[in-house]
Amino acid sequence: PAPTPPLPPPAAARRPVAREFSGITLSDDYAWLENPRDPEVIAYLEAETAYLDQVLAATGDLRGRLHQELMARVQRTDMRVPVRIDDVYYYIRTEAGRDYDILCRRVGSIEAPEQILLDLNEMAGDYLRLGMWQPSPDHHYLAYTLNETGGLAYTLRVLDMSNGETLPERIPASPWGIAWADNARLIYTGQDAALRSCAAILHDIGADPAADRLLYREDDEVFSLYLHPSADREFLLLFSGSMDSSEVRYVPLTTPEAPLTLFAPRQKDVIYSLEH
Repeated sequence: PAPTPPLPPPAAARRPVAREFSGITLSDDYAWLENPRDPEVIAYLEAETAYLDQVLAATGDLRGRLHQELMARVQRTDMRVPVRIDDVYYYIRTEAGRDYDILCRRVGSIEAPEQILLDLNEMAGDYLRLGMWQPSPDHHYLAYTLNETGGLAYTLRVLDMSNGETLPERIPASPWGIAWADNARLIYTGQDAALRSCAAILHDIGADPAADRLLYREDDEVFSLYLHPSADREFLLLFSGSMDSSEVRYVPLTTPEAPLTLFAPRQKDVIYSLEH
């Protein structure tokens, strides 16, 4: 039989879309590729995959051997340095033959019995990545973000560490910031339609996320918003940052709905951070 003709390299169609950033209008020829559910996007990605498989077909055995050789040099059963918060030690470990991390803690001493909080191996589907995680001040709850798509979309969840049960709320969130105002209120960063981290939002544990309150929104699309508590838990720090500029707002952590204070306004070519 005649050999199968080589596939032509896929070429994505150009469909210009005008976008404005900080007063500058740019043309994005490939904005249409942002929708992962568009049948045309899926067809294009399938064509890219088929072309890649064809080009690399002759290297299949070599790739397999290289993968095995690299994996043989990785310490598969390992534990990261524990993080001590009060008298509780939190750490992530891995096990040989399992692909995902295991988040654990020991209460009172590093020699205390281990409590497995999140075993991503038991939770994973096609893909799973643990983003940020933060225990409540009394170590009863664990707030954490999960990525199940491989993209920029994360979901905020809350674990009751006393019984291992996950609370029902599933909140779309950015991985760039979690802070507990107290043992029952959580502040997280929300995303816009382009999945830019842009909002600080207050959530009451166990409540409907539809009732969450907006604390601050970064409207400039060039800037992203990040948040965290100060090291002494006195203040909530909100960082608005771009490639060449930043500014920080702050508010007492226990009263996050109070007016924010701007430390220094953003100016071009000045990047700063803040700690209390």
